[in-house]
Amino acid sequence: MELTKQTKKIEQFITWVQCGIDAWSEAGRILNEMIAEDSNARSAIMDRIPWMTYQILVGFERIGRNEIYPHLLLDKSPGAHVLITLPYEEQKRLHSAEIAIACVQRGEIITTHRKLQDMTKAEAELAMGGGSLRPVAEQSKLLLSKLRPKETRAPREVKECHSKIPESLDDDPNETAEMHLAKAQAEMIRARELFGERAQTAPVDALFVTALNCIGRLRLLK
Repeated sequence: MELTKQTKKIEQFITWVQCGIDAWSEAGRILNEMIAEDSNARSAIMDRIPWMTYQILVGFERIGRNEIYPHLLLDKSPGAHVLITLPYEEQKRLHSAEIAIACVQRGEIITTHRKLQDMTKAEAELAMGGGSLRPVAEQSKLLLSKLRPKETRAPREVKECHSKIPESLDDDPNETAEMHLAKAQAEMIRARELFGERAQTAPVDALFVTALNCIGRLRLLK
C-alpha cells in the first residue's frame, strides 16, 4: 500500500477510535481493510500511536469482523469474559440485559436475575457456557447433576465378643438420615435422566424439581 494511502487510512482509524465506543465498529472495519492490503499495517499504526498495543489492535480487528460487541471490549467482568464467546447478536442483546440464572438457596433451586457485570465466574459459565445462553431448565439440570451423595462411612470392624452386645455400627442417627436422603436425591436425578432419554421430560420436569427441592429442605433439617 502506498505510504500516503496508508497514512490517510491510519488517520481515519485514529479519528474513529477517538470518536468513542459507538464508532469502534467503523475503526475495526478500516483496520481490517488496512491489514488485508498490507500485513505490516499493525506496526505502522503502533509507530503512529504510542499507546496502541498489539492486543488492542486484535480487539479492534474482532470488532470490525463483528466477533466482539464494542461495549464488551472495555468490560473486564467475568460475565463479559464468557459472553464474548457467544455469537455477536447474542452479545449485543445480552450485554445490558438481566439474565436468568438458576441457583441453590437453602437446598432449593430458584431462579434469579443478574446483569452481566454482577455475575460471578461460576454464574456466567452456568448461564452462558457452551457457546449459547442456557435455558433455566438446563441450568437446573446441571446444578442437580453436581449434587452427589456423601460418601458413606465404612463400618468399623467389629471384633467377636461373647461377653457383651456388639456396639452399633452406626452411632450417628443424623448421618443415617443424611445418607438415605442423599441416596434418594441421586436416584431422582437418575430417574430424570432416564425420562430424558425417552424424550419425556417436559411433562414431569416440574414434579422432579419439586421432589428434589423437598429432599433438599429435608437435608437441611438434619
